[in-house]
Amino acid sequence: MSIQVYPSRGHALAYGSYSDSTSQPLTASTVTYVKFNTIEAQQFVSVQNDGSGFPTKVVVGTSGVFSFTISPQLLHGGGGSALVDFFAVVNGTAVPRSASRVRLLNNTETLPFLEIILTMTVGDAFQWAFYSTSSTVSIYATAAAPPVPAAPSVIAGVKQIE
Repeated sequence: MSIQVYPSRGHALAYGSYSDSTSQPLTASTVTYVKFNTIEAQQFVSVQNDGSGFPTKVVVGTSGVFSFTISPQLLHGGGGSALVDFFAVVNGTAVPRSASRVRLLNNTETLPFLEIILTMTVGDAFQWAFYSTSSTVSIYATAAAPPVPAAPSVIAGVKQIE
């Protein structure tokens, strides 16, 4: 998929809303990139595959200041506690001071919300990464149980703010 580039000023701002309908297990002590298999809406940004062929990269089609958000459904399916770190990656490099940490206790679920604001250039690729030393951590999806609709494993957004 190619990115669209548009002239600055006087035009609509870029945005995107993404989710994933599958559970995403974490391999212990390995950086895992969050996948997005559904495009809810987008303009002047696109989701592209990483080097492993997974849709993890949000590529911007214009330069500016962007807000990136994520709300993953975290599950720790084991005993004891587990630390989970989320952080931003731009063009393959972890963004300094972008990590957020969550501690999950025995068999717990939580729904954190994270945001980072970054200056981006046309063609820059943004990814959300997560990491844990535990092998029992995942971001998970749940099936619909009427009247409640299905819950994706992750909901993420990008919005150009300047």
